[in-house]
Amino acid sequence: MTETLLVPDRVFDGSHTREGLVVGIAGDRISYVGPEAGAPDAPRVRLAGATLTPGLIDMHVHVSPWTAYGFIAAGVTTVRDLANDLDRAPEMMQRVPQQFRPSVHWVGPALDGGEVNWPTVSRGHATPEDMAASVRELAERGVEAVKLYANVTGEFMAAAVREAREHGIRVVSHPGTARLAEAVEAGVDEVQHLAGALARDLGYEPGDPAAVDAFLALEVDHCPTLIVWEGMAMIGAPRAHRDTGRAWVPAEMELAWSESRHATQPADERNLRLADLVERMRLVKALYDAGRTIVVGSDAAFIGLAPGFSLHDELGLLFLSGVPPLDVMRAATAGNARVLGIEGEAGVIREGARADLVAFDGDPTSVITDVGRIRDVWVRGARVDAAELRAAADLEFTRPTDGPPDQLALQRYIPAAQY
Repeated sequence: MTETLLVPDRVFDGSHTREGLVVGIAGDRISYVGPEAGAPDAPRVRLAGATLTPGLIDMHVHVSPWTAYGFIAAGVTTVRDLANDLDRAPEMMQRVPQQFRPSVHWVGPALDGGEVNWPTVSRGHATPEDMAASVRELAERGVEAVKLYANVTGEFMAAAVREAREHGIRVVSHPGTARLAEAVEAGVDEVQHLAGALARDLGYEPGDPAAVDAFLALEVDHCPTLIVWEGMAMIGAPRAHRDTGRAWVPAEMELAWSESRHATQPADERNLRLADLVERMRLVKALYDAGRTIVVGSDAAFIGLAPGFSLHDELGLLFLSGVPPLDVMRAATAGNARVLGIEGEAGVIREGARADLVAFDGDPTSVITDVGRIRDVWVRGARVDAAELRAAADLEFTRPTDGPPDQLALQRYIPAAQY
């Protein structure tokens, strides 16, 4: 088997950044990590000025075939899909050439209550027993987690968690009808968007320090997706036309975003979203200071969120919240892999791990904006040819955006419960 040695200035292995290391690739695996002097005799690819890192992991996405190309262009090689049609979406992704396809961890449809907000990627339930049956079915189909959506009550949550525990799978929740405290009491493992975590949600006045204490007392992992709130507030801003990530979004999707109800929201709604973003950023700092798990995800391709590049924006917002760049990168690689249960497979640079790698000019573990300075990406050991990736994306973009999540955009993101 042919081996290649990558020789960067620095290697971030998912935990620490060190100089003087080289990384060997053989097939789809990392074959060597160590000093160049002791490395095998193999062709060398020198990456002067670059930091080599594990591929980034996005823990909250909704994939369609067109999204794959942006993920890879941005160095996102593993994703967790948190609501999709398990009968259609995985099969549709097969039309993406393997070298341009991130590894996808499927959760299946969002499990909702009697009302279903997003019918193309969700499933409703009339009773707690129905909910338990859905969890059982999805577990038998091999999912590693299930997602409970906003119209689920505490009783339904408890039924889902009980069934999930029987199968050893994770329960992710977006509380709405049920409050955050009910989700925690039911035993969910992870909460999305910091839903239900703001002071007003917890019964406090904005700015009351007691609200943060009350939030931290509800112990659960959080995936903040700060970029969602910025994206919903800023959709339509002129800067969107300067965003290079938008080159990886089909024109049909751009049109749907521009015509969504969020694009024409009144100024006071935009400002409220921005105020909520700032409060969420303070909660992220509180989580970090308390040593709690911060799961990193973007919710791409929701409104205005270019796949892959919106994760870069999320990393920047985590930094602006007070998380040091090194810990941001740790969370987006080895930390996310740990939550997925694949810490020896992805999110790390170690011998035997999957050779999903990114070379960044500069060092994003010191300067977080360097996350946008991608030089090269390797997917399962194969270097991605940028021109071929662009050509394959352009061909895909000539097709209708026909993935199950795309239908929500074409409906301009109006929840079915509001029809």
